[in-house]
Amino acid sequence: MDLAQGKIAVLGLARSGEAVVLALLRLGAQVTVIDRQDAARLGEVTQRVQQAGALLHLGDDTDTSVLDGIQMLVLSPGIPGEHPLRKAALDRGIKVIGEMELGYLLRPDIRYLGVTGSNGKTTCTSLLAAMLGWAGLPGVAAGNIGTPLCSLLDSLPQNSPLAIEVSSYQLRDASQFHAHVGVLLNISPDHLDVHGSWEDYVQCKAAIFRNQNTDDYAVYFVDDPVTTDIARQVASHQMPFSITRELPQGGFVHSGVLLIRTEKLELELGTTEDFKLQGPHNHANILAAGLAALAVGVPPEAIMAVAQEFTPLPHRLEPCGELGGVLFINDSKATNVDSVMMALRSQYRPVVLIAGNYDKDGDFKALIPLLRERVKAAVLIGKAASKLYRAWHGIIPIEVIPWAEQEERPVPGMAQAVRRGWELAKPNGVVLLSPACASFDMYHNYEHRGDVFKEEVARLIAEEGGA
Repeated sequence: MDLAQGKIAVLGLARSGEAVVLALLRLGAQVTVIDRQDAARLGEVTQRVQQAGALLHLGDDTDTSVLDGIQMLVLSPGIPGEHPLRKAALDRGIKVIGEMELGYLLRPDIRYLGVTGSNGKTTCTSLLAAMLGWAGLPGVAAGNIGTPLCSLLDSLPQNSPLAIEVSSYQLRDASQFHAHVGVLLNISPDHLDVHGSWEDYVQCKAAIFRNQNTDDYAVYFVDDPVTTDIARQVASHQMPFSITRELPQGGFVHSGVLLIRTEKLELELGTTEDFKLQGPHNHANILAAGLAALAVGVPPEAIMAVAQEFTPLPHRLEPCGELGGVLFINDSKATNVDSVMMALRSQYRPVVLIAGNYDKDGDFKALIPLLRERVKAAVLIGKAASKLYRAWHGIIPIEVIPWAEQEERPVPGMAQAVRRGWELAKPNGVVLLSPACASFDMYHNYEHRGDVFKEEVARLIAEEGGA
């Protein structure tokens, strides 16, 4: 369809939704914005899109009559597959795409370096963007990381490489997106509440390589049998990486040194002690980002410099204070079981684990071996606390912070969890917020949850430190 002449609906008016609306309006499209929240809750963004020329349908995102006359529905990231408007649009034969797909359709001339996987996407994408920036290329990280692709379209030169974090939701609603470099970090059970089955989730992740050809590159984790099986079927140049064994070509760890080996070079990035990003999972992220950067011509010295100097991102094993010998760590980004496993493996002091919130159909019993080995006690919060309690009862001491669903955000509870965690972790333990769950029952998103945790840690330190 001709986007400039189209009648297009945009579902979800957040950062991505606004970027989509403004991009479409600049083309000349007729745009209707749909959101379940009303104008008062959405705030100034409603005025901006309305003044730009968009029609508004707010306060109800289930009324299918809004699709009358619509030729395309564009989804903001995170819209579930079973959303009534998405299903109704597909039933009517209306084309349904995501924000990322729209960005690609508007700028297919960009060389997209798409990073996906169940864990590590944001760190790897940020590393890759920093490597590009060091080399004088666009150093912005786009996509699921928080910067909408559609907000960058007018600022990127033709054929420039762009690091973009890609979620399974975005791949689900993208049939034409073409990643010049596709990075598949790992696949473990996540978002099964949305995708419906493990098979559907895997297929969404595999789509990062869907439209590649022999001029493209597939970077994948050879230690993961699922990613390896997917990579066998791609037509592009394969660039594997491993943290358990040496490879003839690719990225790997050998005798404590991170190496990248290609037909043309062997690059030593440094020893495992040289990096500010610690832990095997972060070493995997460094190798993956380095391989992707090499594929688009980033100089080895840029890859090495960024790998060694890059610091942990907020909400990802982020130290945020110490009180009475107890260290507080914010790992709010750990929204699935596999992320919590990585977090626990990186700790060498007794852990009091703060976990819970909105369950994504996680297998919490899979954590039991690590709980026995490294966790002193657990403090459970939010809607999933009862399921977590049933999974872990009798394994470790557990305390549950009372919770009832409310409209306001944040829901009270984190202050008690932080204080009780500190009391249980004394004298030399770690209070680790690594929830294994999404945040939506109590918080706007995982960043909001992590910020509240840090605020409560700071308040506790001020109160008890002064005393």
